[in-house]
This record gives sequence, C-alpha cells and structure tokens, in this order.
Amino acid sequence: MDITLNLEKEPYGFRFTMEPSNVIPGVKYHRAVKVDPDTGAEMWVEIATYGDKVLHYEVSVSGLNAEPTASWLLPYLATAPFDGNPQLESKAWAEKALGQVRQGAPLERRVGEAVFVLSGNPPTSYTLEVSHRDYESWLSQHLR
Repeated sequence: MDITLNLEKEPYGFRFTMEPSNVIPGVKYHRAVKVDPDTGAEMWVEIATYGDKVLHYEVSVSGLNAEPTASWLLPYLATAPFDGNPQLESKAWAEKALGQVRQGAPLERRVGEAVFVLSGNPPTSYTLEVSHRDYESWLSQHLR
C-alpha cells in the first residue's frame, strides 16, 4: 500500500501496526504514532484498507507546537495516490486551508469520489480525513 510504504521511508519513519476490523470482515486498520523530533508534536495516522484499496485515512497532529508539523505532514498526505486525486491541487488546497482552520468549522473539499475534511483547534491540533464521498454506502455495496 503506497501510503504506508511512503510513510515508513525516511524522513518520515512511521512504524505501522495492523489489526483486522472487529465489525467489517476484510477491513484492516493500519495505525502509527510518532513524535516529530523537531517540534515535539505527536503525529497519529490511521488507514482503513480492504484488500489493496484504501477506504479511509485520517492523520492528526497535536501538541503545543503542532502547526509547523501539520504544515508539512497534512499537505503531503493530501497528495495520496488514488484515482481522480489531482495531487498538486490537493496539496495546494491543504496548504492554504491550514491557515483557515477554526475550531468547530471544518473545511471540506470534494474531488471525484473523495472527500477531504480538514479540522482542528489551532495552533495545537489539526486533523485531515480523506474518505470515499459516501463511505458508509460504499462499504455496504463492496463488502457483501
């Protein structure tokens, strides 16, 4: 899976654990937590997969100095290689949207079949979620 493989490489160095879903047969959750050595911010990543397909992923950055870490990690993860994702546009959107995040007011971007949601409580926490635009419906259709 490209997302986890890219995050395991340097300079990122994430180490993922994997566990099957207790609710949905065939779905696996890949999780990793790491502290940014430059800022002390905690980076948390969870990726839900079915076979070789990424269904949903979420990345959170939190801590007293979260903003500098979020400013490179979240735009990078917005470039995930999936069908219909214009990677450079998604990266530019995430970079711009980070400066617009306000507590209780998530920012959303729809690209093809995907929905990007950026939320947080600046400057101490930021979260990017990417999933199929109708995640629950997609699951019910494909996991029968």
